[in-house]
This record gives sequence, C-alpha cells and structure tokens, in this order.
Amino acid sequence: MGIMLRIVNKPISTKRNYLSVLCILECILGLCLSGCGGVSSPKAVSATDRAVPASRHVWVIKEENHSYEDVIGNPSMPFFNNLVDRGALASQYYSHTHSSLPAWMWLVAGQPVDSKNPGGCFNVPNLARSMIRAGLVWKSYNEDLRYPGDPTFHVANYVRGHNPLTNFSDTCSAPQKYNSMPFPYFWRDVKATPANFSYINPNLLNDGHSANLRRSDEWIKVVAGRILSRPEFQAGGDGLLFFVWDEGNFTWDSRCASNITSGCGGRVVVLAIGPGVKPGYVSTGLYHQENLLRTFCAAMRLSECPGAASVAKPMSDLFANL
Repeated sequence: MGIMLRIVNKPISTKRNYLSVLCILECILGLCLSGCGGVSSPKAVSATDRAVPASRHVWVIKEENHSYEDVIGNPSMPFFNNLVDRGALASQYYSHTHSSLPAWMWLVAGQPVDSKNPGGCFNVPNLARSMIRAGLVWKSYNEDLRYPGDPTFHVANYVRGHNPLTNFSDTCSAPQKYNSMPFPYFWRDVKATPANFSYINPNLLNDGHSANLRRSDEWIKVVAGRILSRPEFQAGGDGLLFFVWDEGNFTWDSRCASNITSGCGGRVVVLAIGPGVKPGYVSTGLYHQENLLRTFCAAMRLSECPGAASVAKPMSDLFANL
C-alpha cells in the first residue's frame, strides 16, 4: 500500500498511463476498480480516513481559472483572504489538467472520464454513486440553471461542464437528476436541512471565469457567509466548507508540482473551513484532485471512493484531530 500511495501523489502528465498503473497495482491485490474493468468492493474506513473528522454537512464552492498566486494575497479578494486565516490552506495543490470538464471530473470521479462531452451519462464509479449506496444525499446549486434536472449544456452564464455530478448514469435520470437545482433552492435549503454534500456552482461571471476576482469575492462573501452561520459551523459542529479552483491561469501555469513546470493544470487554491480544521494552517503537502476527493469520502465515512481516490491519501493534515 505504501508503494501505491507514492505513485498516486507523484504528478505526471500522462493521465492514461497514470490510471493504468493504478489499475495494475490494485488488480495485483485483487481490488480492481470498476473503472478499470473490475468491480470495486466496499472497504472498511481506514485509520487514515478517520484522521479526517466525520461530517454529514460537506459544502464545496467551486471557482474557475485562477492560479494560487492570483488569489492568495490579492487585495481584490479581501473577504476570501480573511477566510484564509480562519481555515486551513493547501499551498501545494495542483490540478491534473487544463479544461474545466476533465478537471472537475477528476474531483468527483478520480479520473478525467471525458474531456469533450459535458452531456454524457457515464457509467463509471463516482462520488454520487458512493453516496447513494451509503444512503446519503448530494445536491448541486447552479446559477442560471432553469429548473431542477435541466439537462442543458449552456444557458445564460451556466455551463454543464462546471456541474460534474450530473454526468453519470447514477445521476442523469430521475429521481437523482432533480438534485441538480437552480441556485434559488440554495437559499431555501441553507435555512432548513442541507444535503450531506452540497456543490455550489456560481455562474461564469461570479466564479472568476469571465469576470474579475473582486466580483467573485463579493459573491463569496454573501454565499459563504450564510453557510458559515449555520449551526454545524459553530464550535462542536461537523460542518466542512471547501473552496477549490479547477485549474490555474491557462496562459502561463501548467505546473504539476513546485519542481515540474509543465504538463498539468497548474497550482490552485484549496481552502478548508470548519470547526475541525486547523485555523491559520498552511499545508505544504503535495496534493491533487484525488486527494481532495478522498477527503470528501473520508469525511462522509464512505466505504467506496472512486477512481484514483481509492488509493490516494486524504488531506488529513488540514484537520485538528490528526
């Protein structure tokens, strides 16, 4: 298992070879992933996963197309940078790839799945499948989506490629497809009983994709401020809020690690906030999307975690109970 962990966390640019190595190693141990042609078996929650505090209230706010250096310390993002002091920051988190769809698929499936088809219903292991099997509920809240379960690729400033949990056979038909919701439902649910995993998808103007970071910061202030006022984010609660960018600035940042300057999607920000994180902590551990995905699985105590996340280590150093 130690050998597998080292390979998972070594940044390389050839994603097919990367997954092939994972499949070979798992199959040697008789644990073939279903995405590799086998059937994944439920596993007991490991001691490493238990280093991540258990949560039934995981929130993710996604942002777009800015490198770590664009965000951290940027005076145009005063609210977000104040949150950095309150949360735990991953300073060496690198996206596997440029282009939003495969980058977000890495985050929810542990593999790129498909880089050009945002409307697919792919039958591969994914976070939603693991949650459904565990009896947990996911939802995504999407600005400019017209109605729950809307399958459109692009309307106003919404794009389906930024809403990755909708792209699987488990979630693209009724009843699960209705968990992909227009953003006004967020204001209803944040006052009531949120899902176990809530994915928040600002539109292209508010996520930094097509407008400036000052606008993103103002949007984050309103939305994150409301989430953080919930009871589970007070002392003793189990709330976890993650901010994550999909990829770095594509004009200059294709880093895979501090010493590998090309071949991947760049250095991006991941910030965790909640009663169980180390406030003001800055991690120097090398992480990628599968590590964050494994952290989601660990927090929700899922016995199955998809794709490369099945053998990745969680980002457990961000949490106070390590």
